[in-house]
Formats: sequence, structure tokens, C-alpha cells
Amino acid sequence: MSGGVDSSVAALLLKQQGFNVIGVHMNHLEGVDNTTDVSSVCKVLGIPFHVVDYRNEFEKLVIARTRESFAKGLTPNPCCFCNRDVKFKLLVDMADKLGADFVATGHYREQFYFLCALAKNQFSRALFPLRDLTKKAVREIAKSNGLVTHDKPASTDICFEMPKPPLTIGQRAGLGGQSQRMYVIGKGPDGKAIVGLDSSPELYTKVLTAKGFNWLVPSTSDKFECLAKVRYRQPDQQCIVEVRDGVVSVTFKKPQRAVTPGQWVVLYNGDVCLGGGEICETK
Repeated sequence: MSGGVDSSVAALLLKQQGFNVIGVHMNHLEGVDNTTDVSSVCKVLGIPFHVVDYRNEFEKLVIARTRESFAKGLTPNPCCFCNRDVKFKLLVDMADKLGADFVATGHYREQFYFLCALAKNQFSRALFPLRDLTKKAVREIAKSNGLVTHDKPASTDICFEMPKPPLTIGQRAGLGGQSQRMYVIGKGPDGKAIVGLDSSPELYTKVLTAKGFNWLVPSTSDKFECLAKVRYRQPDQQCIVEVRDGVVSVTFKKPQRAVTPGQWVVLYNGDVCLGGGEICETK
């Protein structure tokens, strides 16, 4: 339980469904303390809660890795590996210690993009009570049940201050004296940005390769059509997927703008998340 409205309502709905609910709050950032709101919600719900100090793990497994990725010229998505290596690892470990059968979070269906890297033992034990609800409906449920978090501002996707990244593909280049907007379309041998127009072919990707692909739903074919996202909130994109020797290649029917190594490509069959992997090559 983060201290926000989503996890608060997730706990409420599970209790209403008859589950024996135990709250777990992860203290993962210096100077950030949401235990007061978590305590208030748990008191209203009549459930116990535990506070776990995970600051060292978060620094090592998420913040340090993000810095390292930027240093290599990549564009990382910390939420994907944080969910696998920190948040859900903590939840499953706590569940085992407490003798709990399931773990639950306040993720919505459209946020499954960030869950693509979960291990099978993590995903199979996860419950998502809000998956079919809207944020507005969740706030109304929280308010009608007297939860102090009902009007708490929504958190950002990235919960820590990101290091200043180098120029990335698709980023607008602040060049003066240009009649048209210019964007980063690549990098030269010296590592300096190459800029061009938004229509520059170099800015668009037809094929990408992903490494360490994590299949939540096992692939039954070496070649198939499905939908893909390379960014959260991006509309689903039609593509053809080929799997050879464990390497996943995605060919888009329509070239995609500003696809960058370090981002994650996530595959879907309708509303079902098939899995995802870190992009390592584009062309």
C-alpha cells in the first residue's frame, strides 16, 4: 500500500470480497513518508499493515541501474524492472513469510505495460482488483467509504527524480535560427546528436529486436501477428513477431517514431499481455 487512492481501494475491494487482507507499505525513498495515510486507511478497513524499509534495494536495483543505462546512451524504463526486482519481489517474499496465498496492487488494466517483466511465480499470484475500473470510479469508491486518500493527487509514473538524460531519439533539439522544428534522429561516431526534421526517415523504426524477452503467455508459434506498444499510453500497433533462438524480432505494419534502445516493447493479444522485453536494436 503506497498511501495513494489506488492501493487503498484495492485493499477495500478485496476485503469486501471476503479476503483476509494485510497491508504492506514499502519505504523506498529518503525523505518520503506516506505511513500516516496508510495507517489511516488500514484503521478504517480494520486490517493490519507492515512497513518494510527497502531504500537500499531500491537505490541499488532501480536508481543505480537507471543511471548506468543513461551513461550507456540508453533510454530506460525503470518501472518495468522495479516491479519485477523490487515491488513484486517484496510482496511475494512478504506473502510467503505471512502465509498469504496472493499479492495485490492497485494497477489498472492499461498499466499492465509496466508488469511485462514479472516472473511467472509473481504474476500467477497477483490480484488486480482495479483492472476493470476507471480512476474516477476508484476515487468515488474511496470517498463513499471514508478513505482519506480519496482526493490525494495521483503519483507520477516515475516515483524518483531521474538523472538528466542525454539527448534521446525523437527529442526536440533546441536549435536557434531554424525555420522548422528539429529533432534528434541519431548519434554520430563521436556520440554527438544528429538532428533532422520530424519527417526524417532515421526517426522511424520498422523493425526492432528485444533481448531477455519475458513471456507471460508462452508463445505457441515462431511467427505470429499481434499488437505492440513501445511506450506506455501509446495506442496498440499492429505487428508481426518472429522468435528465433530466443531472440524476439518485431516488424511493425506502420513505422514507429522515436523507438530507442533501453525502452521496452510489450506484446498483446487483445487485452491480454503476452510479455515484453528490453529493446536492444532498431532499424
